Amino acid sequence: MYLSLIIPFFNSAHKCKRLLKRVTEITSSDPDLEVILVDDGSTDDTYLLLTGFRDSLPQANIIAIKQKNKGPGGARNTGLKLAKGEYVWFVDSDDDITTEALAFIKQNCDHQYDFIDFNVISSDSIPINRMGVVAGSYRDRQEVTHILLSRFMPQMCKAFRQDFFN
Repeated sequence: MYLSLIIPFFNSAHKCKRLLKRVTEITSSDPDLEVILVDDGSTDDTYLLLTGFRDSLPQANIIAIKQKNKGPGGARNTGLKLAKGEYVWFVDSDDDITTEALAFIKQNCDHQYDFIDFNVISSDSIPINRMGVVAGSYRDRQEVTHILLSRFMPQMCKAFRQDFFN
């Protein structure tokens, strides 16, 4: 499995349908993708929506779990503990993802990068990448750590190799 997509949810039943529709589209054509849906203590019908979604796609690698509220970081860490993919991609419940982004991650997995950085498109259709790293350039681990700490932008535009967190 090349990728685990980890998505935290908190009272998201009203705002996650677009993302779940996209996940339906991508899982039907990509059996090597794992999707981990973490309900972070929602008080609405989010968990019911997630389990219904998981059950509607029995052929897909989808895990839906509910936990006490720990915040988005705690939900991501819970998903990370369950992840089986070589890479993990953290996406929020109100984000949108594309098949092009998945294809980009998949084609770069073989390089064993610590993370795969890619552009995102803002709500006004402008590509965003603030890392300032030239595509395909090499950085040593110390420099990568500095770049991440000084210029880190939302994790939705990075897939991390699981070993990076160990």
